[in-house]
Amino acid sequence: SLKRTPFYRNTEGFEIGPISRDKRYVALVKPRTTLDADIYLHDRQAGTTTNITVHTGAVNNRPADFSPDNARLLFVSDSGREFVSLRSYDLATGAKAAVYEQPWDVLGAEYSKGGRFLTVYVNEDSKFAARLLEASNLRPAPVAGMPRGLVRGVSVSRNDSAFAFYASDGSVPDELYAGAIAGTPPKRLTNALN
Repeated sequence: SLKRTPFYRNTEGFEIGPISRDKRYVALVKPRTTLDADIYLHDRQAGTTTNITVHTGAVNNRPADFSPDNARLLFVSDSGREFVSLRSYDLATGAKAAVYEQPWDVLGAEYSKGGRFLTVYVNEDSKFAARLLEASNLRPAPVAGMPRGLVRGVSVSRNDSAFAFYASDGSVPDELYAGAIAGTPPKRLTNALN
């Protein structure tokens, strides 16, 4: 029989964010306004909850994902910049670093289940786009023959060998594509106009 065990008891009204793969850490958000929020890190092992984005003024901080090795928390923030960028917080040292900056707002990011890829979501002049990057060096993933237009809703297979996504050039609704990474061009699976 299955026995339920509380994973985390939210008694302070936090928004729940990502959970580390080893289940030790829970990222939490305490919004003050729609443009001002702090990220708290709950350590289930130590039983502590720490504000990792202490600031003054209005700074928008949001957790994105934990690294596959459970060493860092990726988060997005507009602290010190006009545009929101992707940053990291080292769980052992507390050091923060810029990870991915664009002349547009970075909306979030997530690692693939296998950990080889990082999908970064960017608001390019009010058009949401997804970028599939090699997690180790942040270079674009080796994907040939991508369709023109914006790519969204990227999903990478558990073994990091294939992916699916939606794409549109704006003239038609989103089409669903799938294919091998570093293989033949992805194949369109739908015809949204029919």
